[in-house]
Amino acid sequence: MSREAPVGPAANPSAQRGERFASGLRVRGRYRVVSEIGAGAFGTVCAGEDESTGHRVAIRFLPRNFANTPQAAQAVLRMGRSIMAASTSHPAMARVLEFGELDAGRPFTVTEFVEGRRLSEMLSGRTALEVHAALRLALELGGAVETLHNMGFVHGAISPRNVMVLEDGRVKLLDIELSGLRDAREVQGLVNVDSPAEYLAPEQLQKAPITEKTDIYAYGVILHELLSGAPPFQGSTREAIVAKHLKEAPVPIHRRRDGVPASVSRAVTLTLYKQPEARPLMGDVLNLLWTGAHGPAPSRTASRH
Repeated sequence: MSREAPVGPAANPSAQRGERFASGLRVRGRYRVVSEIGAGAFGTVCAGEDESTGHRVAIRFLPRNFANTPQAAQAVLRMGRSIMAASTSHPAMARVLEFGELDAGRPFTVTEFVEGRRLSEMLSGRTALEVHAALRLALELGGAVETLHNMGFVHGAISPRNVMVLEDGRVKLLDIELSGLRDAREVQGLVNVDSPAEYLAPEQLQKAPITEKTDIYAYGVILHELLSGAPPFQGSTREAIVAKHLKEAPVPIHRRRDGVPASVSRAVTLTLYKQPEARPLMGDVLNLLWTGAHGPAPSRTASRH
């Protein structure tokens, strides 16, 4: 079993687009491509080295058609500074180091290289985590999501594949560099994302605009999986899973798993409401989880933008 995995869901060998980036290629005269990791809807991801620091990095080359669509490339760069600042605001977010353009106008991003095991790998055996361990991971991940929301961003693709668990047990949420891009008007039609149906909110499946409540739903699916060993809705086909997201009520988590505190069971239920406006904000979810893990939650003073 691999102990190392690179940043980002685009690091998916099955999604190769045939494009190759040569080892030794330099970006901005500073970042050297070491090897290609994989490709996906949002471009090609390579392992690299920051030659000014010696640190390993992940370099994402966004799709080539961004270079032919100036408004899309400009949207990427316009969001870049804010996303970089947001990524430094919580230790459970993979840090975004740079946004830029190649000479041909193609956008790229540079992020820290995160090593560990993807949460999807840890959950692949359909075995639930011990309740306290599940809550520790969930609280850490939720803190990153709450911070991202407070900075004005929606992740839009929270799933176990986008969560890395480091060797020391800490969590890192990946693909921060794509926050705000997935639903940006300027990139519509340039990417065709086929995300796992298990982690998509009803409004995503119905092609409605995504909001922070969309992230809350995906987080609730992960919380359910951490505690029960499986997502709330499963099926033999994508269509069957989609239909369940839209129409079926999930079985309460305390019926699937003994020993789940009442406040935690309530958190799972609330995050999985079909209507986005009925779901709580992340701070309220974290209060419920904290109560389940430690007793009464401390007061929270979340800034709202």
